[in-house]
Amino acid sequence: MKEKTLELTNVLSDPTRYTIYEYLIKAKDPVTVKEVSEEVGIHPNVARLHLTKLTDVKLIDSYINQEKRSGRPSRLYVISKEAREISFPYRDYKLLSSITLEAIAKLGDTGRAVLAEVGADYGKKMIEQLKTPSHEYDILPREKARLLSETSEVLGLYASFEYDEDEQNISYTIHNCPFKELLTDDNEIVCQLHQEFLKGMFQALFTNIKFDELTNMVDGCHVCSYKIKVLA
Repeated sequence: MKEKTLELTNVLSDPTRYTIYEYLIKAKDPVTVKEVSEEVGIHPNVARLHLTKLTDVKLIDSYINQEKRSGRPSRLYVISKEAREISFPYRDYKLLSSITLEAIAKLGDTGRAVLAEVGADYGKKMIEQLKTPSHEYDILPREKARLLSETSEVLGLYASFEYDEDEQNISYTIHNCPFKELLTDDNEIVCQLHQEFLKGMFQALFTNIKFDELTNMVDGCHVCSYKIKVLA
């Protein structure tokens, strides 16, 4: 455990390497060395060295592009499907979360209803924590967008969104699900918790909304995406 922790902290301590790691998290598709070098502004050989370091500690995965029919086969890089955790001292929050969710599932509909309520409450609290006294009254659309962006960043969602003020529609896309390591045979309860949490965030800003899921990583999609209609 100690050796693995030291490996991870050593690899991510380099600012350029950390920037590359964040870029891969946000990327919609697997990326090449050339794309990484252009994004970060470094020589392809240097980018390849950083990518190798990230691959060695299993933060990212790589594979040969089998679809390329001419020229030298290129290697593609993608974020690892397995999360790597660091804590000092060691804490197994994943185990605690799994036990809690299993206990809630055994309570049936009552447990799920409580989970939905608590999840929404925590989503609202995350937004409220970032509000300032100036937010006591009506919040301008650009401030709502800022609060949503900051909250998403704090949660590690690597989310992107578009806000159409005229149509009062919001497109919200999550590139990193912080709950995916908790998925079991009963994926529905984990997704329910996550969605209620997200609804709470939006309700804290827009009060009355219609929240629809478009895509889900559980179904094999690359991202989780949602459409939010502001009703009032």
